[in-house]
Amino acid sequence: MPSSDPITIPIIIKIVKHLMPNSILDVGCGNGRYGFLFREVLDLDYGRMQKGLWNVVLNGVEVEKSYLTPIHDHIYNTIFISNWLDFRLYTHYDLLFMGDVI
Repeated sequence: MPSSDPITIPIIIKIVKHLMPNSILDVGCGNGRYGFLFREVLDLDYGRMQKGLWNVVLNGVEVEKSYLTPIHDHIYNTIFISNWLDFRLYTHYDLLFMGDVI
């Protein structure tokens, strides 16, 4: 399963906390690491502990269905199974995150 270099986590989280997006599309969400961290710093840290209370829309795009786990179902609002090159955006997102996609 794909993963990211942990050294980049603090930098990315600092930027996301600064931007405070209301919606994120996590392209190539892989093991869901950044989805979990985004959810933590944008909702959980503000006391919104239950899915029904979350303010941030967090969707993911993943090409490999076998990477998805029950964690993805809990953390993300929606996961789209698609190759990014074939994916069509029909919704506006405040932040489009592509960590370790290229």
